[in-house]
Amino acid sequence: DVHYIQLKSREPKFGVVHFAGNVLYLATGFLEKNRDTFSVDLLQAVQNSQNKYLYSLFAEEISMGTETRKKSPTLGFQFKKSLDSLMKTLDECNPFFVRCVKPNEAKIPNTFDRSLCTRQLRYSGMMETIRIRKAGYPIRHTFSEFIKRYRLLNPSVPPAGTGDDKN
Repeated sequence: DVHYIQLKSREPKFGVVHFAGNVLYLATGFLEKNRDTFSVDLLQAVQNSQNKYLYSLFAEEISMGTETRKKSPTLGFQFKKSLDSLMKTLDECNPFFVRCVKPNEAKIPNTFDRSLCTRQLRYSGMMETIRIRKAGYPIRHTFSEFIKRYRLLNPSVPPAGTGDDKN
């Protein structure tokens, strides 16, 4: 596969070719870190089910009981919680994003790989954004910001502070 990098190492490592560069992963403990526990709620739903086939599928899980279940949050739950927190923070502010560009693969200071940087900018959509901005299209404005800024261009829009500014 063109996106898979096989590494010659004693450690269980592998790499993936991403659009912005190569990313290396260490496989040690991968399953343990990413294994979701069987939810107590789901187990109780299966136990209460009248479907014998469904009950038989989870007989081993049911036999373990709910008292001994690990209550630790799953990696999926932790990710969802973190994402929810990020979205709440973003909703409360006017974010401006900083795009990071890796200057070289070796992480050597004062070394600039022009083709690597150009490739990252192109794949991230930055070149298209620059082209649009050079053409004179502005940063997105809310409707009220737009009216406030461009009301003078339309004589039917009353001056600020006179009448109903929201219309």
